[in-house]
Amino acid sequence: MVPFHEPVYRVAEQEWKVFVEALTDSLMEVDPEIPPLPPKDVIHRIYRDIRFSNDKTPYKRGFSASLSRSGRKGIFAC
Repeated sequence: MVPFHEPVYRVAEQEWKVFVEALTDSLMEVDPEIPPLPPKDVIHRIYRDIRFSNDKTPYKRGFSASLSRSGRKGIFAC
């Protein structure tokens, strides 16, 4: 059974990936040191770490990404 909001989430997720890809292309024109990373390498997951949090909501409320010279896990990410 598909959760009630999953189709809405999938559309929003796809729009976010298209936006991040367009933003990365624009940034590459300004800073040639930014590599052409695919959206999956810069977008963060929506699940929260709730182990030590007072707020036990399992999902984040928005999308996020880290754009840097090395992606979200590289040495230049902050």
